[in-house]
Amino acid sequence: MENVRSLIDLVKNYKIEAVLIGLAFVITCISLGLFLSDQRQEEIKPKITLEKTRPQTPSIVVDVEGAVANPGVYQLSQNARVVDAVKISGGLSEQADLLFFFRNFNQAGVLSDQQKIYIPSQWEVLSNLYSENPVVDNQTESSKSLISINNASASELEELPAVGKVTAEKISSNRPYTSTEELLEKNVVGKATFDKIKDLISID
Repeated sequence: MENVRSLIDLVKNYKIEAVLIGLAFVITCISLGLFLSDQRQEEIKPKITLEKTRPQTPSIVVDVEGAVANPGVYQLSQNARVVDAVKISGGLSEQADLLFFFRNFNQAGVLSDQQKIYIPSQWEVLSNLYSENPVVDNQTESSKSLISINNASASELEELPAVGKVTAEKISSNRPYTSTEELLEKNVVGKATFDKIKDLISID
């Protein structure tokens, strides 16, 4: 009892100090609670990461029909080949005339946008419904009209887009060429001009 009375007397004597200590304790508890709440909310917030958008690769759309596993319209990269079109359509079917295909289709041929490829079946070939040498490679048919950067005259070279008299003379003076890409390697034309004429020229 004496100890309790002594404690009560002590509190009475230091009443203000006790109140201040109590307030400080309460404020400390509230601050700690707010801090922990903020930390928890910070952990719950989803982390948003911004992914860098990749530049889209130019593409073309081709129609693959006939004796393939999955005939249809497909989107391919701009420089895709005939072999890519056959592959994306599931490959040749069992009905495909393999001898006809390998003899007439240039698998390395570069495709163009909106091109159609039709693979005939054995029955179609035997029935003479499909003739030899089908037009499946645009470059095969157009190669006859390509302008040779090794043999063409200056006036013929000037028929190319973005090629004037000065550029034509520059092409002629840097002959011979072993590939059309040498126009860039020898700084004969710029990349913008080369992109415009690369499908219209040859070295033959």
